[in-house]
Amino acid sequence: MNPLKLLSLAIKYYSKPEIKQAIFSSALEREFVPKIISNKEIRFGSRPNQVNYPDDIDYFLKSRAVSFHISEERWMDVSRLVSGIGDKELNQLRKGWDLVIDIDFPLFEVSKIIANEIVKALQDHGIKTFFVKFSGNKGFHIAVPFEVFPNKVNNLEIKDTFPELPSRVLSYLSYYIDNPDNNFRTSQKILSLDFDLPNELIKDFCLDCLSEVNLDTKEDTYILVCKSCGHKEELSYKEYSERKYFICKECNGFMELTHIHKRKCPKCGSERLTKKINLGLDSILISKRHLFRAPYSLHEKSLLVSLPISYKDILTFDREYARPELVKVKHQFLPNNLKELDLKVEATKLFIQALDFTTKQKIDLERKTPAKSFENNAKTQVYISIEPKNKISTEYFPPCILKGLEGLEDGRKRFLFILINFLNQLKWQPEEIKNLVNEWNKKNAKELPESIVKAQLNYHLKRNNMPPNCNSEGFYLDIGICKKDPLCNRIKNPVTYALKKYMASSKNNKNTGKKQNKEGV
Repeated sequence: MNPLKLLSLAIKYYSKPEIKQAIFSSALEREFVPKIISNKEIRFGSRPNQVNYPDDIDYFLKSRAVSFHISEERWMDVSRLVSGIGDKELNQLRKGWDLVIDIDFPLFEVSKIIANEIVKALQDHGIKTFFVKFSGNKGFHIAVPFEVFPNKVNNLEIKDTFPELPSRVLSYLSYYIDNPDNNFRTSQKILSLDFDLPNELIKDFCLDCLSEVNLDTKEDTYILVCKSCGHKEELSYKEYSERKYFICKECNGFMELTHIHKRKCPKCGSERLTKKINLGLDSILISKRHLFRAPYSLHEKSLLVSLPISYKDILTFDREYARPELVKVKHQFLPNNLKELDLKVEATKLFIQALDFTTKQKIDLERKTPAKSFENNAKTQVYISIEPKNKISTEYFPPCILKGLEGLEDGRKRFLFILINFLNQLKWQPEEIKNLVNEWNKKNAKELPESIVKAQLNYHLKRNNMPPNCNSEGFYLDIGICKKDPLCNRIKNPVTYALKKYMASSKNNKNTGKKQNKEGV
């Protein structure tokens, strides 16, 4: 939409007193940051910022604000959240945090199913106090307020467990609603509705060795042969089940089923395979000082309202209900008055089970591999016997890095994090990394601010961290740069890909040289 038309729509919508009051009702003790129109572009306003009264929103509107965002963390003094503040100071300033689950599947109808399953999971764990809102575009936000948390967990003040504890809760809930024990119940619900899902979001899973597998065929195939002329035909299960009669295309004779080619797990040989979907629960939201769209705020792309709703209405909700001219203030989302309600502690069971689950996951992972977890900010072990003496050039880069270097519309900050650490591991000099990063930034649909690029470079160039592993949620697949080739199936990290390809090329060159020397003797 034309920026001036968008601004006009925003002014008209936010001028309603009940809308300003509804936005303010969730904003106290939080960072409150607008998105503003500046030079015909939409960008975040300055940070830190806050509101103390409903009419403070008018100040942002005068600055050409079109949407508003708040933090899931609550603060004692928002004004002290200066750039570069350390973890210790953040813990001292943090008053609490809310568990905010961001459900943002590419298809809105699927987001509804996932959101409904998350709500049922919260209820299974004894949580009655939670809030739901339409995100304003393709998903939902589900929030459990700090007021129903226990004071401590594992002898730590609950306020100081952010973002580690909510990240572990999200991992647990993702597994709880969709796992081998329930035959990936949520995935099967989604697949049964025959949505046109992107293939990269559907994975095959072996129920015997409990691992994801990569197979050449998506379904079992049915082999039919004509009795008359011997013509052979292969059908998928869907094609086979939908046809009543099997007539030969060559001679119109009858065909009979001779063989069913069952898909098998390449690791254990089992035929007990099922399909699971990458539900894409957004763990990126759970990070320090991250923001999410405020309730009753406009979404500047969809021009819809981020609308609080009853959890009972999730499955029947239509995006059209969130058109600005139709919106009425009916439901709240993390309102400021929760302290006055004297709520019971409801989240203890969820937190304990999440901690037990993720601890067991970590132990199981350590038993399988000596590599340390990327989440622990440690260098992941790469199974390469030699380290390159010189920088590895772009010709050896994996498809995901090459795709990202073409420029991005979304996920720019995450790719910047990936790119710096990737180049650092491949012996690129700091100046070379800066030059490539700046070239890449110019190719993006919208350039990252120079201050963000500079801060990321200064921070990560001093360290020796690996980029996230290929299967890390929130990165390559979610950004849309995962474009696998055959070598990708044998590696776990983009750095490993580059090293393996480099070594294979060096070995071939060495063998070619030896052959030439022998022929010359």
